[in-house]
Amino acid sequence: MEEQKENKRGIRAIFQKNRKAIMVAIMAISAIIIFYAGANFLKGAEMFGGNRKLYAVFDDAAGLPQGTPVMYNGFKIGKVMTVSLTSDSPARVCAAIAINEDMDIPKDSHFELSTKDMLGGLVINLRLGEAKQLAKNKDTLQSFLIPAFTDGLGDMMVQLSSIMSSVDSIALELKGIVSSKEGSSSLKIIFDNLENSTTELNQLMSQNRAKFGHIVDNLNQLTTTLNEETPQLQSIIDNFDQISDDIAKADVAKVILEANQTIEQLSLIVEKIQKGEGDIGKLVNNEELYNNLALTTENLNKLLIDIKENPDRYIHVSVFGKKKK
Repeated sequence: MEEQKENKRGIRAIFQKNRKAIMVAIMAISAIIIFYAGANFLKGAEMFGGNRKLYAVFDDAAGLPQGTPVMYNGFKIGKVMTVSLTSDSPARVCAAIAINEDMDIPKDSHFELSTKDMLGGLVINLRLGEAKQLAKNKDTLQSFLIPAFTDGLGDMMVQLSSIMSSVDSIALELKGIVSSKEGSSSLKIIFDNLENSTTELNQLMSQNRAKFGHIVDNLNQLTTTLNEETPQLQSIIDNFDQISDDIAKADVAKVILEANQTIEQLSLIVEKIQKGEGDIGKLVNNEELYNNLALTTENLNKLLIDIKENPDRYIHVSVFGKKKK
């Protein structure tokens, strides 16, 4: 017992003697721990807990920093721990994501990297899939970059700058025209003409208001008629479609070939007529035969007229047996 008491007294004496050195060592160790924890916190690494780690690979990370929040339906479920390049060729950007929440993440889920606000902050949104198989620790999910609203404004600003320069030049020209005496008089004439044209247009509208109203009524009536006759018009269109189909199905080549053969036969017939072959050819090419036929027709016509005017000369009818004259 006495030896234990002496040992405790010795330890106390040593502690009392080296108290300042021990306090400095404790403070130094505490500072190192705090510095390490703060550095990891700024990097986005979690200090405690067995977090699930998932990977997201992007073709373009858009300046993704460590510590970028990972959200699900507006709720923070994790953050980006590290950002590095893959060993692929070409290299891609790989983000290691720590998921703090205990939630089921289907295998076909994906990450979307997008802007958080108009100031350009980034955020990764988790979109859950529908697969029954769940993602495991250190799995890589599909990842997409959602273009920001302000993307492409640089080119637009260049074009707007060019347009504004042109507008500025036009404004200077107009200012020069207005400031000159001749320009002022010309503008006054233009405005006077515009005022006169407006007055005349108002008069025209007021004088023909009834006509315009009648035109509008006719258009309304026409629209109503078209609406009422739409089924019939549709039937006509269907008939035209059927006719078109029939024409398309017909053997057009055969019809054209037969028509061509008929034209060739007609050409041969005309050629024979021109050569004087056959009755029609003789009639067309023999002038004497034509003249005789015309004379015979004329005499026959005169005979028919004489028979019509004097039938007693040619027809004798006797009811009581009268002698012929």
